Amino acid sequence: MQILVSDPSYDHEDKVDRSQFIAELREQLQPFSEKVEICEGDIGKGASDPVIIAILAWTLFQSGKSIEENLDGWIKLAKRFGSFLKWTVEKGLRRRIDEQGASLLATKTILDQADEPIQALIRWSSVFIPFWRDDFVEPGRIDHAPDGLFSQTYLLNNNRVFVLVIKSTGFVESINSYPVLDWNEFR
Repeated sequence: MQILVSDPSYDHEDKVDRSQFIAELREQLQPFSEKVEICEGDIGKGASDPVIIAILAWTLFQSGKSIEENLDGWIKLAKRFGSFLKWTVEKGLRRRIDEQGASLLATKTILDQADEPIQALIRWSSVFIPFWRDDFVEPGRIDHAPDGLFSQTYLLNNNRVFVLVIKSTGFVESINSYPVLDWNEFR
């Protein structure tokens, strides 16, 4: 998983010690992965806009475990991810998340909105719609196409479909849910 945050040590009146900030960022990300690679990027469209990119090696994602195979693990990570996003807001950081981050945010949102206990959650689809891309940046990194929307659909307990639109900024733009109906009832 990749997370991009604005560099609070760059061009700000109240300069933040960069090494102290990176240590704090690592501490915030430690519950997700013991291995966090930190690198630099720039998403400026003309003028420089340096960012810090955290690349996390997550056992849950690397093992290829889907939500339905490890629901408890996803729920636990989704709650932690919500706390991390709250921390970025409290710090006044701009941020971007990738598809795995969007999936965790979707899981947390469904948890918060479900009116029944979650026994099964299956991600049916995920589509990223980029707003711009930079052909001169290393492909596969989040700073290659940081701005966009994730459209994701989930099946909850085999009886409800959730459709979410999540901004790469880490905010849920919209959520709709629909009961799963027999083909005769679906209109």
